Amino acid sequence: MCGIVGYNIEASNALALTLSSLKHLEYRGYDSIGLSFMQNGKIFTKKIAGRVDDLSSQFTQKEKSQIAIGHTRWSTHGKPTTENAHPHHVGNVSLVHNGIIENYKELKEELLSQGCVFKSTTDTEVIAHFIAQELKKNTPCKAIQQVLKTFAGKYAVAFIVEGDKTIYAFRSSGSPMIIGVLDDGYTLASDFNTVSHHTNRFIIMEDNQYALLTSKTAEFFNAQGEIIQKTPIIKDIQTTKFTKDGFETFMMKEIHEQPQVVRNLLLNYTKNGKISLNIPTLSKFDKISIIACGTSFFAGSLGKYIIESCTEIPVTVEISSEFSHRKQPFTKNTLYIFASQSGETADTIAAMEYTIANKTPCSKILSILNSVQSSMAQKSDFILECFAGPEIGVASTKNFIAQLVVFYLLTSQSNPSLEHIIIDELIRIPYAIEAILANHNTIQAIEKTVKNIINAKKVVFTGRTFLFPIACEGALKLSELSYILVQSIASGEFKHGPIAIVDDTTVAVSITHSQNMYQKTLLSNEEILSRNGTVIVISDSKTADIPVTEASDFTNTYPILLTIVIQLLSYYTAQKLGNDIDKPRNLAKSVTVE
Repeated sequence: MCGIVGYNIEASNALALTLSSLKHLEYRGYDSIGLSFMQNGKIFTKKIAGRVDDLSSQFTQKEKSQIAIGHTRWSTHGKPTTENAHPHHVGNVSLVHNGIIENYKELKEELLSQGCVFKSTTDTEVIAHFIAQELKKNTPCKAIQQVLKTFAGKYAVAFIVEGDKTIYAFRSSGSPMIIGVLDDGYTLASDFNTVSHHTNRFIIMEDNQYALLTSKTAEFFNAQGEIIQKTPIIKDIQTTKFTKDGFETFMMKEIHEQPQVVRNLLLNYTKNGKISLNIPTLSKFDKISIIACGTSFFAGSLGKYIIESCTEIPVTVEISSEFSHRKQPFTKNTLYIFASQSGETADTIAAMEYTIANKTPCSKILSILNSVQSSMAQKSDFILECFAGPEIGVASTKNFIAQLVVFYLLTSQSNPSLEHIIIDELIRIPYAIEAILANHNTIQAIEKTVKNIINAKKVVFTGRTFLFPIACEGALKLSELSYILVQSIASGEFKHGPIAIVDDTTVAVSITHSQNMYQKTLLSNEEILSRNGTVIVISDSKTADIPVTEASDFTNTYPILLTIVIQLLSYYTAQKLGNDIDKPRNLAKSVTVE
């Protein structure tokens, strides 16, 4: 989603550094881009509806600056046009913004009545006009305090003022902002990855705080203007992860990194053949509620099946965007598990804040995250890190697998009789994944299936029990990458209505396993075949359309292995269609607005 970056340094290469860091923001997903820099006290702005490389080509080597701010925009208010791109330059102010302003319409009407002229249809330009108006009578600090009082929503903002060698930054809640400490100045960004190639020293801005960054100093204040002392933390990011390492795309590289992700999790969460998570066992709680969005929601759905099959604890799974907008029964002694790759997912943060405000004192919050310095991490009682490393492909692969492994480990820690069985399977999982990825017969079977999918008018993914969440993830992944409308249906539910859609233009991808109601699934498939639909079976059976025989001797963790095949199926379908695999249209890596 939208990304912010900026530099204020003693050298004159802030412009080049900002362009370089914007390249590191591309993974978030965006449709327009822009940059403002200052020369001799005057602000110059360039922005386009396009990519970083397109913007970079508009600059010459002669253009240099000590101060610059940049932005990648994922459209919310207004279409992806040059006019709607950030920064927004109003009067003597140039401003970039992440998040949503909920009361922007009322504020815009007031500004229009004051004679302000708007060039865009964004909520961001409202902030720029407001600050420009405030600066006619107040200092930048007073203007920021007025914004924090007046503007509703979750947002992070950075701006510069002509003739002022300061970058001003502030945030309300739910939209992250970090400050990087450089040898010759400071940088600010939406996340660590954006500027980790220049520093490993960071200061995290918290809710309702603002900062003044010069090339020599960084000062921090609360919403009332009181100074706050902050100490940098050290966080080393493996910047080498931003290279494709010979793979055609980041997504294919990340699919091949999944064996190492599983090994990383075992290295960190097992000790002497035992699971060691350093958190209370699930048996300490009377109820578990899992809350997440998108891919993480489907990981949580499988987590529910795993936990309930191995414990006596009831589990609910909730979509984050629904959870915080209806009355919830906050019962005693409940463990609330929030899953998010980035830890900055706005809907999940809102659900977490709702839970914090209403849960009973004995209930706890556990977050499953790939970023332990994120907003969600700071609000949690316990954290389980996914150790997946940076994921650049917008369609998540290795983070989904990591979350599945975490749920298996979390559950097995509460069930000693199962613990050694799960550890044994997880130790073998990386080798099985590597075998699947190296199996030419599997790849050929997938490529044959791709032709059926592309020619179909209706595509569905089906599965039962432990494989229904995998079918849901398969439908999501194929939709994200191919732009084909794909539905997921529980195999046993097909006859209860959805069978009406079946004709000779329908393809059903049936995900099954010898340990997962195999014969019943085949009977459900016959109902589709008898109505001229096409069924593609993904199974550990040698006779399957896409055989995954590597999964045949896994009795518990086989959903992980069948997931690898649905990832490849989605990938090769998108490749055949000529789609942008790493940056699918309209999608953002980290969804930081509700």
